[in-house]
Amino acid sequence: MELTLSKGSRYKRLLTPLLLIITALFLSTHVTAEETVHSTKPSQVSPEQIEVAKAFAAALNSQDVDTIANFFDMSAFGDLVLAQMETERNIKNALAQQYKTPAFARTFAQSSFILPPNSPANFDYKGLVKTDLFGVRPLIRLDYLSGGHEFMLIFFDADNKIIDLFYATKGNLTSKSVASTTQMILPAQNRFVARLLKEDDDAEKAIESFQKMLALRQQGRFQEVLDILSTLPETMRSSRSLIDFEVLIAQNVGEAEYIDALSKLNKYYGDDPSTSFMLVDYHVTVEQNEAAMRSVEQAMAFWGEDAALYNLKANMYFLLDDLNAAIGAAKKAVQLEPEFEDSYWTLVALQDLTQDFSGLTETFAEVKKRFNPELTPQMVAESGAVANYPSSEEFKEAAARNSFAKE
Repeated sequence: MELTLSKGSRYKRLLTPLLLIITALFLSTHVTAEETVHSTKPSQVSPEQIEVAKAFAAALNSQDVDTIANFFDMSAFGDLVLAQMETERNIKNALAQQYKTPAFARTFAQSSFILPPNSPANFDYKGLVKTDLFGVRPLIRLDYLSGGHEFMLIFFDADNKIIDLFYATKGNLTSKSVASTTQMILPAQNRFVARLLKEDDDAEKAIESFQKMLALRQQGRFQEVLDILSTLPETMRSSRSLIDFEVLIAQNVGEAEYIDALSKLNKYYGDDPSTSFMLVDYHVTVEQNEAAMRSVEQAMAFWGEDAALYNLKANMYFLLDDLNAAIGAAKKAVQLEPEFEDSYWTLVALQDLTQDFSGLTETFAEVKKRFNPELTPQMVAESGAVANYPSSEEFKEAAARNSFAKE
């Protein structure tokens, strides 16, 4: 029997804050080729879509909510979400109406793409990636200035509006993540929630907790969000969606909290291929370096040849004491993306460690040319960035001519 969404209906009261909650908590579960909603695997991307992807990256860098929201067809996105949900028709109809509102588009853009003030980053269109799962798709990479990266694939409709994304650190489509999280916080009569919660009161309390977490997250009170997460029923806390959310929040609290959240992800879902990219930090911290390298290689198998991933691979080789391979990976990163500065500093550290001072001088010459025209040998020595280079003959010669360029 279908439920009627009357004015006093408990279902309607719960739907009121629903979209605000799910857009802030769009989280991941593993996606496979059989269950993806994007069954079409294009072999090419139109020039118009490439230009849209480039413009979208520029809009993300502007951090203007309205500009970002204009790139999306949220009605089509809502259709994708609802097609993956098991719930009553009346609830789907109510959600569909809200997906069409400008307010939802702004909320989606705000929650998905506006970065915290203390997390400056740069979005960059990196070209096309061919994947087994989705065919050829435009790729945007997010580089945090403090270190770390995110990769996202873009999906278009016939009008070249964005209708979905796939994230490396979430291992899933946004539409599927939102569908999963929406079902989690619908009332307990819903078939999906019934598998997690036994009592109606638990569902009501969970909705209230999600509302509080959203408000606290928007205020930057991340420790309090973790505190509320710890009070949720165990069946919810161990779900993939909630663990992924805990990882996201814990990153803003501290290293110990972040690793603790990753340990839960590894405990419950460590064998899931979609967690490989997310668990690199965890494996490194607990000194499971071979597992960390496998995770990096799995990510490269999906995302292809990328400078940030080769730079990460160079660091993994270093941890495995294979310095020659580490240098090779760092040089590959430089070759792939000459303007990606991080890879140069990885190469600097490795060349200093292996005492390849001739190569190190050449690397510093490139750093000076591309990133810091004022850089001098004296500045390098005073910075402490390299331990062995300042005592080498190569450095003394560079210091004497006050230049890294070899005559």
